[in-house]
Amino acid sequence: CCNRVRDIFYKATIVDVEEKNQHGEDLIMGDLDFCKICGENFSKAIGNEEAIDEIVLKEFKF
Repeated sequence: CCNRVRDIFYKATIVDVEEKNQHGEDLIMGDLDFCKICGENFSKAIGNEEAIDEIVLKEFKF
């Protein structure tokens, strides 16, 4: 995000709301990783007062 080595605090998942998979779920188009400062700035830029906190217990990559 800011071209600095920092911990990833936020991950934004981009979905295609027009297309659905065979189970009727939105198709994931990609994701963005943000450090704490960039995640908070991005959240404000899209209209949120504060970044939404979610806890990720496990992440799987295929």
